Amino acid sequence: MINRLFFRTNAHTIIPFLKSQAATGSGHPRFSLNSIVALPETLILPLNDDVIRLSLLNIDVPILDEKVKSRFLLYFTPAYTGKQPHSLIVETLREIRERLLTASPQKQLLDNLDRAACNYENSGFFSQFDWCIDHWGTSDDIEGVTESTFELPTAFIEFATVAAPPIIALQQLANIFPSVVFTLQYRLASESDWNEVQFYPFPPFGY
Repeated sequence: MINRLFFRTNAHTIIPFLKSQAATGSGHPRFSLNSIVALPETLILPLNDDVIRLSLLNIDVPILDEKVKSRFLLYFTPAYTGKQPHSLIVETLREIRERLLTASPQKQLLDNLDRAACNYENSGFFSQFDWCIDHWGTSDDIEGVTESTFELPTAFIEFATVAAPPIIALQQLANIFPSVVFTLQYRLASESDWNEVQFYPFPPFGY
C-alpha cells in the first residue's frame, strides 16, 4: 500500500517526531509507527502458523472504505473469519496445545505458544500481529519511504505499508498534533487512483 500523508504546517516538528523511534542504520525506513503508538516489546513473538492462527481470531478489520477493506480481507483469506468470541479463542488455544503435546514437538514451539497465551491473558493480544492491526490499522510497521519527502521543507511524506493504510495510528497522530489537519492519500501499487481521508483530533484532544 502506497501512502501520502499531507500536513500544511509544523513539518519541522512532525518529521523529527515520526523519525524518533525508527531503527537506525542503512536499509531501515526513516519513519516508524512506534513513534506514534509504541508496540510493547513483550508482545513480539516468532510468528509461526499457530500464533498467526490465534492472532487472526482476535482481530477486527480496521474501519476502511469498501475497496481497501476488500483488499485487506483478500490479503488474509481464507484464514481470517472475523473476530471470534473469547470462549472459541480459549478452546482453539487448548486444541493447539493438545496437538503440540501429542505430536512431541520441539520445546520452542510450546514455549512460544505459552508466551502467546500469557500475552492474551495479560493484555488481550497474542502477539505483535493482532496488536498492530488493532493499534495501527495494518499488520506491520512501515515497509519503506520515499526519502526525498522526509527532507525539509516538505508538505507531505510518502511511505509504504502492508495490507492497509495505518489509519488508526494516524488518527492518534492527529490527536497528538491537534492544531494540524492531516490528509492521507493511499492506493495499491497496481492502481493509479488515490483514496483520501482527513484526520481531526478526537476529544479531549480536539475542540
